[in-house]
Amino acid sequence: MFTEILEIVKSIRDFLAQLAKGVKESPKWVRTLLALVLACALFGGGIFWGFKLAYSPKRVGGVDISTFCNFYKYGTVEQESCSSPINLTAACNWQYKDKHRDLIYRLNSPNPRSAACYTADQTFVGGIFDMKGYCEAQYGSPSVVALAEGSIWRCRIKIDMQLACELTYQRSDVEARKEGSEWSCYA
Repeated sequence: MFTEILEIVKSIRDFLAQLAKGVKESPKWVRTLLALVLACALFGGGIFWGFKLAYSPKRVGGVDISTFCNFYKYGTVEQESCSSPINLTAACNWQYKDKHRDLIYRLNSPNPRSAACYTADQTFVGGIFDMKGYCEAQYGSPSVVALAEGSIWRCRIKIDMQLACELTYQRSDVEARKEGSEWSCYA
């Protein structure tokens, strides 16, 4: 690998040597034009980077995470995530949509993982085995997770603070920054 790098460096060096030789042997007006183009490029780049480095974004305010959660139709705002309880009846009907309609669920123990789907006449259909798939279908995001907390299943998603800043201030030129334990938006 080291020899390959040396070959690349040698090729670049040879190319630059040929380019310098070509410039030296070219007419004076070509050398003058190249010098002028180079000077303009350096001057323009210097102005661009001067403005870029001199510009310092200003804090516009905090992040309204409830706006993010409400926008995506989640019911609960947590530290840095949004969540909603899963309607297990809806999850049963989603899980078995091709085979049954109007299913109901029943927990066979206090454990939320024991949720089972039944027909109206109490015929067992099966368990809910794709809670993440249900959450993805409800919220349209592959980043959403399904988790059991106590006796409740929840769909949860981590808040995209950049997007939360954009939603909060209705601007695309804002930037989310974490300062200590708090998030702020800068523009």
